Amino acid sequence: MPASPAFDLGGRVALVTGSSRGIGRSLADGLAAAGATVVLNGLDKSRLDRTRAELAERHGSDRVHASPFDITDEDQVTAAVAGVEGDVGPIDVLVNNAGIQHRVPMLDLDVADWRRVVEHNLTSAFVVGRAVARRMVERRRGKIINIGSVQSDLARPTIAPYTASKGGLRNLTRAMAAEWGGANIQANSVAPGYIHTEMTQNLVDDAAFNAWVVGRTPAGRPLGQQRGSRRAHRLARVGRVGLRQRADDLRRRRHDGGRVMTAEFLAAGIPDRAVGLVAHAARDVRVEPVAVRAPGPDEAVVEVAYGGICGSDLHYWQHGAAGVSILREPMLLGHEIVGTVRRAATDGSGPTTGTAVAVHPARPHPGDGTQRYPADRPNISPAGTYLGSAAHHPHTQGGFARYPTIEAHMLRPLPAGLSLRTAALAEPAGVAWHAVSRAGDVRGRSALVIGAGPIGALVVAVLRRAGAAEITVVDLHQPPLDRARALGATRTLLASDSAALRTVQPDVTIESSGSPHGLAAAIENTARGGRVVMLGLLPPGAQPVPVSTAIARELELVGSFRFVDEIDHVLRALADGSLDVEAVITHEYPVDDALAALTTAADPVRSGKVLLTFDPALAARP
Repeated sequence: MPASPAFDLGGRVALVTGSSRGIGRSLADGLAAAGATVVLNGLDKSRLDRTRAELAERHGSDRVHASPFDITDEDQVTAAVAGVEGDVGPIDVLVNNAGIQHRVPMLDLDVADWRRVVEHNLTSAFVVGRAVARRMVERRRGKIINIGSVQSDLARPTIAPYTASKGGLRNLTRAMAAEWGGANIQANSVAPGYIHTEMTQNLVDDAAFNAWVVGRTPAGRPLGQQRGSRRAHRLARVGRVGLRQRADDLRRRRHDGGRVMTAEFLAAGIPDRAVGLVAHAARDVRVEPVAVRAPGPDEAVVEVAYGGICGSDLHYWQHGAAGVSILREPMLLGHEIVGTVRRAATDGSGPTTGTAVAVHPARPHPGDGTQRYPADRPNISPAGTYLGSAAHHPHTQGGFARYPTIEAHMLRPLPAGLSLRTAALAEPAGVAWHAVSRAGDVRGRSALVIGAGPIGALVVAVLRRAGAAEITVVDLHQPPLDRARALGATRTLLASDSAALRTVQPDVTIESSGSPHGLAAAIENTARGGRVVMLGLLPPGAQPVPVSTAIARELELVGSFRFVDEIDHVLRALADGSLDVEAVITHEYPVDDALAALTTAADPVRSGKVLLTFDPALAARP
């Protein structure tokens, strides 16, 4: 089979079990034709050597190797995998193909034969898969393809152990994806029907049986070897993204656009299109395939694992605008994202491929130079942009996609031991950290936080770490206050209890509700000579707040907008455990359920921080 640029596996090592003949041989041939270095496996050494010689003649002896080991013997498997990785190279693709058949009616089936079939068809995939995955997990990359059968879902008389083992293999594949997907390992299963090989020649020669197979096949013929191998080496290249229609105001749409990715990226497992969450207008946000933009020399492609829904994302969904930033074109939402670098910047800047990263979503820019600002505060540069923002036109596309292309300087490597899920809070925690720094030294002082949404809750956690002696939190609802208490609040009050609020008289107040009533409460209840940090974004235009009170009490009113480099401090604090934010996360949804996620995030009583998962292997946590 000639190599196709769309399926270029050059530089990859693929181990195919049971590949001295039959489907396995065809799969190995197809993978080698796509550029992979293949390692054949089988117990019959003479047959294995013949197959290796035949394939080496076609693809080169340096790209076809053989390893005769027993896939059911854990010790042999462990030694063989180590030998392959030492002699050939790290295994990028594992195809668990080996299997056997035993045709006997169940009433006559010997238990030993049942066990033998299950051991070869199912247990071997577990043993080999685990041995290879141990190394893949360390490298944070890899593909595992388990060859199932139509008998995974169907059943025919006399093949009970085969049917049971192939059904088990299907669910073993799901288990592999669930456990190892977070390490960037994709597990898929191919379930072929009857394929004409030398191993099924007797069935093909049976005219009645062959006619029955052909009659049940839409194409009117059995599946050929070449088609089967194409399907497998496509899976070795990239996982499948399933699309399905959704109701209401969240819909999947397919874009018919030109390919922007090259074969180089496709070979690295990066597709030309991948799932994204796009805002088109108010109440029109769609989960749809979006183009994966080819990176420039200083850009990297990131495989996103988690994205946190922010208030601005909710505003674009609900109103088609966030303040004065109005949607004028479709825009990818999201700026709170974490993931793994799948293709590093070619100019050498930024993290290397395989590095787990958080994203600093800001791009400072001085504009035309007519508006002055402090050089050490780029967060307030007049022409700065932020991922997922409609402040400028064209809009700054966001990061709620499986494979966004991002400037390398915006990527922050995660410290050792910090999980992607916890790091998903790095960006909003950076906002909270900046707000607390704007409050000044809070050690031993009293603080009031107005609004216990996700940002207010994170402010509580940062205040606790910074050494505030008393932290009082006010909110309209009790559940957010309960979360604030778990994060370190020493006192919580409902906003309706104005009498109790007047007794607080904090040294500093951080207003995070973003409402005129919240800012008014901050001014009216902060101790004389105190400081009010205005963190919550108020609606545009004049606001009815008691400025005369602030003047008479000599209050310092300080703005706080996004952050500078506080995200770096946050990541270190999350990693060393000095900043505990776990209680902020209340919900996780797969991106397919983005409508439910947005609806939940818009309900402050039910939710704190709501995360979207872009990795299909990450299970949702309702």
